[in-house]
Amino acid sequence: MTISRCRRTACRALLLTLLLTGAALAQERPEPKAPVPPPPFAPSETFNIWPGAVPDETSDRGSEFMLVERRRPFYQIANVSTPTLSVYLPDKSKATGASILVIPGGGLVRLAIEHEGYEVAKWFADRGVAAFMLKYRVPGVGRETRWKKGLQDAQRAMSIIRSRASEWNIDPNGVGAIGFSAGGEIGTRLALLKDGEHRYANVDSADNQSSTRPAFMINIYPGGLASGGFGGTPVTMREDVAAAIDDKTPPMFFAHAFPDASLNSIMMTLELKKQNVPAELHIFQDGAHGFGVRGGSLPLTQWPNLALTWMRSLGFLDAPAVRAYPGAFSKAVGSNSPLPLISDLNAKTTVNDAFKAQGRIVANSKQEVGGYKGVFSTASAQKRYKLSGPLHCTMFKMMIVQGSDHPTINLNDMGASVVETELGYIMGVDIPTKIADAEEARLASQAVVAAIDAPIQLAAHVEGKYSAADFVAANCGNKANIIIGSRFHPDDYKLDELKVSMSRNGQTIHSTTGAATKGGQWQNLMTLINQIIDQGHVIHEGDLIISGSLGPAMPAEPGKYVADYGVLGKIEFDVK
Repeated sequence: MTISRCRRTACRALLLTLLLTGAALAQERPEPKAPVPPPPFAPSETFNIWPGAVPDETSDRGSEFMLVERRRPFYQIANVSTPTLSVYLPDKSKATGASILVIPGGGLVRLAIEHEGYEVAKWFADRGVAAFMLKYRVPGVGRETRWKKGLQDAQRAMSIIRSRASEWNIDPNGVGAIGFSAGGEIGTRLALLKDGEHRYANVDSADNQSSTRPAFMINIYPGGLASGGFGGTPVTMREDVAAAIDDKTPPMFFAHAFPDASLNSIMMTLELKKQNVPAELHIFQDGAHGFGVRGGSLPLTQWPNLALTWMRSLGFLDAPAVRAYPGAFSKAVGSNSPLPLISDLNAKTTVNDAFKAQGRIVANSKQEVGGYKGVFSTASAQKRYKLSGPLHCTMFKMMIVQGSDHPTINLNDMGASVVETELGYIMGVDIPTKIADAEEARLASQAVVAAIDAPIQLAAHVEGKYSAADFVAANCGNKANIIIGSRFHPDDYKLDELKVSMSRNGQTIHSTTGAATKGGQWQNLMTLINQIIDQGHVIHEGDLIISGSLGPAMPAEPGKYVADYGVLGKIEFDVK
């Protein structure tokens, strides 16, 4: 008789005895250990991050090992006491200059080093991002403080990466971090350290970094950011984490499965919102903990591409010339030297690359954006620079003054400059997406104004001939006076028929009409709006968009100027 068919009391007793005996043997058997296997993908190098004694390690805990009885479709290691960094460099043809510190999870008692470490590092390297996989210490004791050793290791790793940036051909200012599960807690705490705050005594010159914060932080199903939820207790944000958020906290990306402990990501995002720190949050309806970068049919498997898109939108995947240009530009401005040309850094720089460089210059300025100005808006300018439409530069609010104040343009401050008559449009609504046609451009405008654009004459501030990309990258020289007149309702006038003239000391120096803008005013405005949106901006209510020069740019020479816009009134200003 088989056990499966047994119904007698003796058979049931025998079965119970066998089960209890097996359980007892399992409890008595020590957890099997196995040697740590080599990485599934060979790094270009692996090295110990501490050249001598490891901080706060007072005794030898023995060798690390691979867990055998912790059943997972990926291997994990434990007892790590010697932290290392494994370097995965992209092929030179793909390299972007971006880099990322990879911090696997494992509950701070083990490391899920295969699918949250090596596989992640290879995924990023294959896409042009240098990856540095951190094997950090997992002491496995003292839940409230055991993250501290991992934080020491992560901070040391970030210092090494930045100190060797030129060797690895990466941008030291573009080193980000990605953390999984408990690695997310370590990475987040790394991102929240203050500049100059070291969790260990400096050991060599690599530690002479002004900041060890990552430039961006990607959190994948992070833990340790919220607490509670056990025995019916409410889940709350960890106070020490929330209190450390400040205006230098880097932008963060979160991906979490809803059934998992997703309140960690949700609550952290809310805290970042309170401090106006940029963040992107993805909560996927289906899934579980520990999905790594492996594929599948669930939507959550798309998080790596979403993260890469997010990195691209923030400029972390920009080409090397784009990264280098703003620094060269700032240095030239600071030393009153000729402005550099981005085409000198890379002759194949595209206009899209130039817009990215412009965005970096604008961000570095720390100035509040007031709107955008069109350039190359006439048919002749587009033909000269082989363009199919206008381009734009960014204006700062500090540039914009009212014509009623009879302003003065000081050439001693500006250097060689030009003056241009233009029309400006004040937006009546926030615009986050592209618009369909010229009529929608008109409907989005709450007012039209006469405008004078007096920027520096770029040709006099550079050495050599500049291209359209050079003009855009330099943000049209990044220096201008914008003078605007009174507001008028845009529906009340045929702006293409508007007559415009400008005189200096009573002598007319040019006259034109609104039709000088190729395609007409509303078509040109629609093109500019859509181009601004394409560059990742949101146009805000109250922003000013000026359409581009009507007629030629006239040299700014000393004198008294009057720009006559007919029904839109006059703007009077002086140049000294």
